[in-house]
Amino acid sequence: MSNKLITKSKCPIHKYFGFWCNKFCLSFVEGFARAYGVTKVRRVERQPKSDYCVFEFEI
Repeated sequence: MSNKLITKSKCPIHKYFGFWCNKFCLSFVEGFARAYGVTKVRRVERQPKSDYCVFEFEI
C-alpha cells in the first residue's frame, strides 16, 4: 500500500502564462518534490479543463 498526498489549488499561472503551465509545470513540481524525497508525482487535473490543478504525490 502506498501513501499519497493530494494537493488541490486554484493556480493563476495558466491564466497568465499558459505556455509555461502546459510545458513546464509538471517538471517544476517534480523537481520541488524531489527536494523532499518524493519520487512519483502525477498531475490528476489541471486548469482550465478543471476548476483546480490537482497533483498526486506518492510518499
